[in-house]
Amino acid sequence: MEQQDRIIRETADTRNALESYIYDLKAKLGDKLKPYAEESAAAAFNTQLEDMEAWLYGDEGFDSTKSVYAGKLATLRSVGDPIQQRWDEASKREPARVEFCRQLEEYKTLVKSTEEKYSHITDEERNKVREEVTAAESWLYDQLAKQTELPSYDDPVLTVAAIKERQNAVAHAVLPVMNRPKPPPPAPAPTPDADEKAVTPQPEGEGAETP
Repeated sequence: MEQQDRIIRETADTRNALESYIYDLKAKLGDKLKPYAEESAAAAFNTQLEDMEAWLYGDEGFDSTKSVYAGKLATLRSVGDPIQQRWDEASKREPARVEFCRQLEEYKTLVKSTEEKYSHITDEERNKVREEVTAAESWLYDQLAKQTELPSYDDPVLTVAAIKERQNAVAHAVLPVMNRPKPPPPAPAPTPDADEKAVTPQPEGEGAETP
């Protein structure tokens, strides 16, 4: 009985998930997801959603199995999820770009710093940091230019994950250099102890008793 109850619950949950996905995507396709699906593809997908909805409320779909519901959901997600992913990338790309640029500006400030705590960083090391920052900026602007040329319904060439990956790579190259502790000053030369100081010798015979 417990196993039968579990199967009934899981089947109902999967059916509800399919139903929710249909309603959610139909609403979003006419709203925020509209720019991220080509018009013809969006129309075809909307028809697919309506057909699935009709099946779900028909005799066959009303009393089907968990595996059938799961398969229908997977079919819809294979089309709808990439559209939602393009929207997600577009909404998060600008904040990721701003944060990466802020980090690069911070590194530029560090490498130009004349503070005493950075005085031990050599010119060669500072130049390597500058080169790393410049290369990262060039990469970012190049990728942004390519992304701008693409229609919003194409998969992005510049993903948030790629921005964060490059951001971490720059941090791993720059921070060990700029955060390297300043070496301690050399230890003072040891001074001789009092009992090691040389005793001034007296001239021979001086102070000696007269025989």
